[in-house]
Amino acid sequence: MNATASQSLDWQHIDTVLLDLDGTLLDLSFDNHVWREVVPAAYAAARRLSPDEARDSLKSRLQSCIGTLNWYCVEYWSRELELDVTALHRSHAGRIGWLPGAREALVGLKALGKRLVLLTNAHPETLRIKDEWMGVRAYFDAVYSSHDFGWPKEDGRFWSAVRKVEPFDPERESEL
Repeated sequence: MNATASQSLDWQHIDTVLLDLDGTLLDLSFDNHVWREVVPAAYAAARRLSPDEARDSLKSRLQSCIGTLNWYCVEYWSRELELDVTALHRSHAGRIGWLPGAREALVGLKALGKRLVLLTNAHPETLRIKDEWMGVRAYFDAVYSSHDFGWPKEDGRFWSAVRKVEPFDPERESEL
């Protein structure tokens, strides 16, 4: 979370803070490691390919899903790749970590009486794994995965669906 941005906001006029998870609160190195190293290695081993052949084979398949809910869906990738992608995430969960200052920022926002809402594209299973390791949910008043709504955050329908279950005044909220 960008400390400069959070310090420059007028917190008296903000009631609800909408936060992303990966790359905002948690370090992306876990996800990058799983998708760039672990999944290609498992795919290579399952098909007797070299690591480079596996990466080449996966590249276009992965790219074709950018911006869709499937991009984030471990169930989809488990079926497509014939791998247990959730188990691969779980086996490397020790790499999950907070970004510097993220927990402190959450505690500070709670101390100011702000409603904290997590809105993430993370699949519910990967969110569960991250919560088991980092206790993410404990900091939030509400937690939603884009999978709960059927659209990724990049799709305007996601935001319409969120507003139905998490009403907030856009004039009194901040997305960090």
